[in-house]
Amino acid sequence: ISGYLQKPLKNKDNNLLLIMVIGWVQLTRAPTRHYYFVNETVGMMTVVGKSWFKGVANAVFRKLLVLPLYAHKMYIDNPVIGFSHPKWLLDQLRQDWPDCWEKIALANNLKPMVWATLLRDIDVDKTMSEHPYIKGAVQLPSIREWPEMLKDKMYIQDIAAQHLKLLLPNIKPQRVLDACSAPGGKAIIMHQKYPNAQMVCTDQSQTRLNTLSENFNRLGLKGVRVLEYDWLNSKDSKESYDLILLDAPCSGGGVIKRHPEKKRHEIDFKRLEKQQLELFSKLWAQLKSGG
Repeated sequence: ISGYLQKPLKNKDNNLLLIMVIGWVQLTRAPTRHYYFVNETVGMMTVVGKSWFKGVANAVFRKLLVLPLYAHKMYIDNPVIGFSHPKWLLDQLRQDWPDCWEKIALANNLKPMVWATLLRDIDVDKTMSEHPYIKGAVQLPSIREWPEMLKDKMYIQDIAAQHLKLLLPNIKPQRVLDACSAPGGKAIIMHQKYPNAQMVCTDQSQTRLNTLSENFNRLGLKGVRVLEYDWLNSKDSKESYDLILLDAPCSGGGVIKRHPEKKRHEIDFKRLEKQQLELFSKLWAQLKSGG
């Protein structure tokens, strides 16, 4: 507001600036009633005994008036700007979640929570919050406040991924496969669940597998076989497994909070669907009878 004044107000007249701030806040919250709020704000100058400022206040608000009206129109007529999502993504959300697509889009713009999975029993301090029903899941205040002493005892992992702990069956498998494993978060959960199983982790990217190996070494997890393997473009494997986890390549829409740049990447859903089905069919042949 001060930027629209030709010269700064004197200290004794700062109450005029406060009145205009109050009027401006009311106007932005209900822009369709702008005439009412402008009239009331200008009228307050007389109430405080400084009617000489009414003309100035009116001129300032005429300049300010276009801002909330313009923004309001943009939010209503152009949800791409209002929700900060590309049109193709909003269209997809509307199609898949017609009753709550707005909430999903708004939630994507919020600061992500930082979750970790604990590999060992430790005393959770007051800076961490335990998940109500997922054992070993704790929320950290921020990634920067990751306690140094716990770096070999926990792994940063979204809470959605940690729901795998609830889905793994209570069996005693001899051989376990994590087919698209890197960087290893779900493999860590499987290793905790089946510590005596022969575990194989595969991925088509050696760079990502290096990250997986680094994570396993940091956490002191042993007995895991790590292989660079492209299930779609390699010869059929003759190995079989009692349990296979396939976290197939996907759109990445669930991690937009942490990676907002994904909102700007066009997704070929048909290609992804085809790839996922091919991977599923390929890995089904590797599953033992009754697995």
